[in-house]
Amino acid sequence: MAKKNKSLPRYIFSIKSLYYFRYILTPDIAEVVKKRELRYALQTGYIRKAKIKANRLIASVSEFVQNVRQKSHIIRNIVIENSVAKCDQVKVRELSQLSPICTSS
Repeated sequence: MAKKNKSLPRYIFSIKSLYYFRYILTPDIAEVVKKRELRYALQTGYIRKAKIKANRLIASVSEFVQNVRQKSHIIRNIVIENSVAKCDQVKVRELSQLSPICTSS
């Protein structure tokens, strides 16, 4: 079972005297990467080494989250633009299939 030490940063926990890194993803990121959290074994039983490794990981994870946010924003915009374009195509097709209301005599 995971042990929570009050002096540990919130993203470090230990199991059987080994330290692990855990980062809970925000819902917007979790939706994109299909995971709720990231977990990594820090491969040490020493808290000092664990904190150093975790600090490196938190920097990498922060950069990863930022990249995912930027890319998911771009992808969302492309999807919206494509949806609008498809709707416009459907409207044009439907309008072209309508018979004229008024005919000249």
